[in-house]
Amino acid sequence: SSGPWKSGSDMDAKAKQQAVERQREMQRKDAQKVQEILHVEERLKIEVQRREVAEKRAQEAERKLIEQSRSQPPPKSPPSLPPPKPAPQPDYQSRLFGTMKWIPPGTFLMGSPVGEVGRWDWETQHQVSLTKGFWMMDHPVTQGEWESVMGSNPSYFKGSLHPVEQVSWEDIQGFLRKVKEKTGEEYQLPTEAQWEYAARGGQSYLYAGSNNPDEVGWHAGNSAGQTHPVKQKKANGYGLYDMSGNVWEWCQDWYGDYSPAAAVDPAGPS
Repeated sequence: SSGPWKSGSDMDAKAKQQAVERQREMQRKDAQKVQEILHVEERLKIEVQRREVAEKRAQEAERKLIEQSRSQPPPKSPPSLPPPKPAPQPDYQSRLFGTMKWIPPGTFLMGSPVGEVGRWDWETQHQVSLTKGFWMMDHPVTQGEWESVMGSNPSYFKGSLHPVEQVSWEDIQGFLRKVKEKTGEEYQLPTEAQWEYAARGGQSYLYAGSNNPDEVGWHAGNSAGQTHPVKQKKANGYGLYDMSGNVWEWCQDWYGDYSPAAAVDPAGPS
C-alpha cells in the first residue's frame, strides 16, 4: 500500500494562504512603523513648541531687565571720607612748569568699589589720610618743558604742547636733578596715594572731574590712537588737567597690591 499524499491543488492552496498571511504581517508592520513615525513627529512638534515658549519668556524677561536698567539712575562711586576742603592757597607759578596747584591734606577712600567699570582686582578700597598738603603741576610735563631741560625729546608723538612720553622712572629722576641745577627748585613725583587723592579732586566721580570720560580725558575711544596737547579737556576739582587719559603717569613709589587696612601718609609697598 502507499503512504499519505496531497494533491497539487492542496499544496497550491496552502502556499496561497501562507502568502496572504505574510502580506498581512508586512502590512501590519508597515502600519506600526507609520504609527511610530507619527508619534515621533508629534513629540518633536511638542518639543519645538516648548522651546519657542521658553525663548519668548527669556526674551520678555531680558526686555524687562533692560527697561528697568534704563529707568534707574547710573551707579555713583562712593564719596570721599570726608571730602577734602577747597585749596586754601593761591596758585604757585613755577619757573619752568607754569601753574602749580595746592592740594590740601585730607582723608579719602583709596581704591575702587567691587563692580566698578574698569576695576583691577588689587584695587581694594581702604581709608588713607594725608596729613600734609602738597603742590602739583596742573598738567603733565610737556615735550617742550622736557626738551628745555634735557636738550632732547624722546617722544613718539611729537608736539611741544603734547605730554612727554617714552621716558622711564630713572629718566624722570635725572630730569628732576637737572631742574634743581637750573632753578634751585626741588621737585619729586607724587606717591600713588598723593596722585589718586589729587586725581579725585575732592569729588566723587568715576573719572578725574566727571562721570563722562570724554569731558576730562583722551582715551582709546576719542584720541585716534595718539596723544594730544595738554589742558584741552575739563579740569578736576583741584584744577588739574589730564589726570584721566592722554598718557600713563609715573609715581614715586612702586606697584603693590592694596592692603585693606587704613593708612596714614603711605609711601608705597616696602
